[in-house]
Amino acid sequence: MNTQILRDGALALLLGFAGLGTVAAEEHADEALRHAEQAAQSTGDSAAIREHANEALKHMEAAKAANQANPNALKHLQHGETDLNDAVSHARHFNSQSAADEAGDASRHLQQVQKPAAATHDR
Repeated sequence: MNTQILRDGALALLLGFAGLGTVAAEEHADEALRHAEQAAQSTGDSAAIREHANEALKHMEAAKAANQANPNALKHLQHGETDLNDAVSHARHFNSQSAADEAGDASRHLQQVQKPAAATHDR
């Protein structure tokens, strides 16, 4: 009887951790979006754009991993990642307007990841 209780407890613990991983992965897409939006709103401040775009990029791999089963979301994540890299590049060259525009493009792609598949649109 004690081994059954231990097995049931271990299973419940593993299932709990699996659920936490999914929530954490979804939060990466949310964090990437939040930082991309902050970068887009930082017009005129190359350093802030670069900082927020880099923070958004830190969450992209986990967001892509969480959306492997959703090709449309994955496509938007990949486009968003490209736009964020472009934003960082423009910000490094102190072209804050182009950097903010790229971050805005990234934000629009990342917003599409939050929507159901039927509501998403291509670039």
